[in-house]
Amino acid sequence: MNSGSQRSRGAVAVEFTIIVPLLVLLVFGITELGRALYQLNTLTKATTSGARFLARTDQALVLDKANHTCSDGSAWTANNLLRAENLVLYGNEDGNGDMLLPAMSVSFDYRHETLTGENSVETEGCVIIAESEAVFTSVFGDEGPIIPFTDIDSFTMQQKVEERYIGE
Repeated sequence: MNSGSQRSRGAVAVEFTIIVPLLVLLVFGITELGRALYQLNTLTKATTSGARFLARTDQALVLDKANHTCSDGSAWTANNLLRAENLVLYGNEDGNGDMLLPAMSVSFDYRHETLTGENSVETEGCVIIAESEAVFTSVFGDEGPIIPFTDIDSFTMQQKVEERYIGE
């Protein structure tokens, strides 16, 4: 009876040895997926806040309905662009503190667009475009794979947000 119990313990040890790497991979995979989704959400919210800031800045853009164009207004200045950039990168207009995400960058642009409003009435307007990107960093750092025992390396997350210019 003793030898059967020892064989059973040996089988459990072998099964445990086979299962542990799979469980570790599953746990770290779920953890890294959650972190990636969190960082993507942070990137999305930050990019939206920068685009919204410029979309509501009075005199940022000038709409020329005769030529169907948008151009820089008196408030489309380096200072206001820096404030919008700081909102995206740091979460505040002054650029104080740490960046929200590592290796993050943002750019702003605008374009003229024919917009459909209430009752399908077409109107002309300007659209602010904010594009940002950030490198996803693993909990294990920049070196090596994101998840142990895999070939999944770090990747760049990108976000593009468009806000209708309304000024205020």
